[in-house]
Amino acid sequence: LLSHAVESLDYLTDANQNQETNQRSSSRSTRVLTSAKRAISDSWLLGTELSFGFDQSNIKSAEHQGLIQADAFAGLERKHVQSTVGIALTRWSATKLPEVHLLPRVEIRVVPTRFDGFAIRMSGGQIFRPPTFADRYWVPGGNPDLLSETGWAADAGIQILRSSEKNSLEFTASLFSSTLYNKIVWFPSFGGSSVQIW
Repeated sequence: LLSHAVESLDYLTDANQNQETNQRSSSRSTRVLTSAKRAISDSWLLGTELSFGFDQSNIKSAEHQGLIQADAFAGLERKHVQSTVGIALTRWSATKLPEVHLLPRVEIRVVPTRFDGFAIRMSGGQIFRPPTFADRYWVPGGNPDLLSETGWAADAGIQILRSSEKNSLEFTASLFSSTLYNKIVWFPSFGGSSVQIW
């Protein structure tokens, strides 16, 4: 499977004391994703994904940033247990030194034999998210010096499904926890009596 996407964005900033006209800047994002999956038995599935992203902007001297990620995973599916174990190697580069991260993850879903329509799900893994051009240069509120988000996240939950020929009822409950460093957060503020900005 191969997919390709191109996106262009324009940013229009208001005139200020040093500018008589509005200033327009733009960014262009290109994404390429290729993936392959292969069943090696009745229970096991192996797969790989390779993604490449490149962002370029004239916001600041034609600045660019790129993200390359290679992902490998294995899936096991039995009658009462489904699990996936994967690891991704990510390289992100911008104006600073490139960052390389190894991101493991695991997901397990268990369907007990005695309870029809009941399932337990657990997952966890390492997180990495680099800042976008909007995070860094949006006016007002952007921060050009943002660092990438890193950390860990885990969740666990249950699912109860009851169905008949005419109706079905599903109940889901989940708990999650995360520990993040350099988390990118947009805070609301007010630019006037009734104008909210971020």
